[in-house]
Amino acid sequence: MGSTPRLLVQQPRVRTLTKLAGTSASSSRLQPLQFIGNKRSGTSHLAMVLNRIPEVFCTNEADVAWLLYQVDKGSPVLTFDEIQMGAEMTLKPFVRHRLDIGSAGAVHTLRALAFYKGEDALYQGTWRARYEEILHMEFLHISQGLSKRPYGKVVRKDAITKDWDNLAFLGDKMPTQVADPKIFNWWIKRFPETKFIHLVRDPRRVVPSMMHLGFNTWWRGDPAAVLHQWAEIEQWALDIEEKLPGQVFRVYQEEYAVNPEKTMTDLHAFLGIDKAVNFPVRGFVQTKPIKLPTDDLLANEVIKEYKYGEGQRRRVPA
Repeated sequence: MGSTPRLLVQQPRVRTLTKLAGTSASSSRLQPLQFIGNKRSGTSHLAMVLNRIPEVFCTNEADVAWLLYQVDKGSPVLTFDEIQMGAEMTLKPFVRHRLDIGSAGAVHTLRALAFYKGEDALYQGTWRARYEEILHMEFLHISQGLSKRPYGKVVRKDAITKDWDNLAFLGDKMPTQVADPKIFNWWIKRFPETKFIHLVRDPRRVVPSMMHLGFNTWWRGDPAAVLHQWAEIEQWALDIEEKLPGQVFRVYQEEYAVNPEKTMTDLHAFLGIDKAVNFPVRGFVQTKPIKLPTDDLLANEVIKEYKYGEGQRRRVPA
């Protein structure tokens, strides 16, 4: 069993759950923000750019929605020592999402809870209270430079300049998890005012990118199988767009790469935040496209919706 982590800096005063327990979905100043769609579409890049906005804090794959969903569905209550063991050794009794790369995101979240002795954040208070408290500890863990989360150092540069009490949006970047109908339906009943970002990328580039990395089991399939799963996830996101008109911002990675200024202006307008500064956006590393099978009916319909078909190619930078 891992030992209780040693405090490297003076432990900050974390808001107690009793103060948050009375917060309702309609009264909280912090609006949930989530990504939906496929990975390997530029979501990590856009999340980092979002964190340059003073009113937004977005973690990189904290798995908060998935963890809370499992708690609600009967995952055993953990003690502090068990949380610490989970953070250091294993995710049990939590499990990774079937379409996710692994459990690293959730493990980093458990580490933050263990560090601040905040295990009750999983189990006490309203769902909004739990969501805010968990991400508050993530905010502290990252801004103090204690998190080992991927992109943690990048996010910290922006987090240390933020005032938690002045935030307007609180988000997590887990597009596939949140788009999953069972998790989305659970989430939207508890956080009906959530705003979503749907980042879309040409599957001729997404599929080879997934296959090249091969992190997830389904990413290691043949192009036809990977394409079909990509299309299924995109259909989930399209269904969310249809259910929540006005709450989903769809952006194409190719257009964002070519004209980031317009994308960020439109995104600020979507969030209702004044765009005070221009953000320099580094160019994307574009995967070499491949020719995909054309006999998948679902994929063909999704590709047609996004205008990625022959004669409808979106502009892609070299």
